[in-house]
Amino acid sequence: MKIPNSIVDGISIHYISDSNDQMKREYKIETVAVVWDAEKCQHSGNCARGLPRVFRPKAKPWIQVDHATEQEIIDQVAKCPSGALSIRFLTE
Repeated sequence: MKIPNSIVDGISIHYISDSNDQMKREYKIETVAVVWDAEKCQHSGNCARGLPRVFRPKAKPWIQVDHATEQEIIDQVAKCPSGALSIRFLTE
């Protein structure tokens, strides 16, 4: 099943699939993308407690990368205990 990509409030959301065919979502803006792997997520809430203006579980999209600096996002993603969140740097 193909899920369409979308743009919500200027945030580009891409649905990607890795080699194991697990669905991931990628939230991009400017030079950084946050990749969320739903299958790995333990829903610890560390992301939302640590950077609530970016990680907003009840909002759509739930990751709003334009609400913090790139470094703030990178630092918070590094604290994800399950590895469900990761960073991909965008190059031109």
